[in-house]
Amino acid sequence: MGRLIRGLYRFIRAIIVGLSLLILLAVGMASGGFFLMDYLVSSEEVEVPNLMLKTKEEAIVLLAECGLMLRTPIDEFPSQEVRAGLVIEQRPYPNTFVKKGRRISITVSTGAEQVMVPDLAAQQEQEVPSMLRASGLNLGSRARAYHSVFPENTVIAQDPLPGPRILDGNKVDILVSLGPWPIEYIMPDCTGMSISAVLEQFISSPIKITEDNIQYQKTTDRAKWNRILAQNPRPGEKTPNGSHVQLTVGSSGREISEARLIHIGFPVPAEVFLSDRPPVLMVWDDAAVVFDEVRIIPLQIDLFTTEIDKWLPVFGNALVMLGIPEEGPYAVPKILHSQYFKAASAQ
Repeated sequence: MGRLIRGLYRFIRAIIVGLSLLILLAVGMASGGFFLMDYLVSSEEVEVPNLMLKTKEEAIVLLAECGLMLRTPIDEFPSQEVRAGLVIEQRPYPNTFVKKGRRISITVSTGAEQVMVPDLAAQQEQEVPSMLRASGLNLGSRARAYHSVFPENTVIAQDPLPGPRILDGNKVDILVSLGPWPIEYIMPDCTGMSISAVLEQFISSPIKITEDNIQYQKTTDRAKWNRILAQNPRPGEKTPNGSHVQLTVGSSGREISEARLIHIGFPVPAEVFLSDRPPVLMVWDDAAVVFDEVRIIPLQIDLFTTEIDKWLPVFGNALVMLGIPEEGPYAVPKILHSQYFKAASAQ
């Protein structure tokens, strides 16, 4: 009998609990449906504010004023144009209408991305584009300047500087060396000088004179034969190192062999040291034959000079003589040594 009563009691309690759960479920569904319907049917629509270029804090305030909320987590993305911490994108877009209470998504800028700019100093100009491409960069403008340290066609400086940089764009400008400043010389006045003397003067000069730079102009004035009539650059002008000089030489009209360099080398005769007059070299070459004028070159010899060692420009065959001038206006120098140089065409 007791067993029957306890079983009946458990059965009744189970029914009561089940009915209570059903009642709670029904009430929950009714209230949920009410709120759902209220959201879908009767909820107020609001306009989404413009959050672009606002801070996260400013965005939260603007959304709250409209009855909207901010969706989290917040997306972040680098931007070259917008500084870090400002909104660069929002969803839904500004000025659209949504239900009140909706969550709005935003993307915030993390600022510009840093780029590792390579060090281009002292690099060859032709290697720069490939070095920049390897870093995702391009070559910008090129400027050139003379520099005493950096060789020609190497990079002197760059903008931006090497290292991690936040760039406005992706181009790097460079300054390229033109090499050392060119040495300039003041062009001497050669007009009226003999062509042989001018050639001798420019043997060791950085200013060059070649046969191609010499033009002969026929003249009946014997005083101008074998003499410089005009020159370019003009006297007193600045002339860069390695420049070529154009000469116009007076001529009788007879053909003259091309100029060539010969080397004079022989021991200094003892008679030179016994004379109180400086020795001279006398050159009789094809130009001397044409212009009927021997070229005389004074020599500076001291007690320590043991050998004549000199390069001379001559025209065609040449007879070179070492002598000591004698007294008197028409005295012929005393010949101490002579040497004959035959032109290649005559050998």
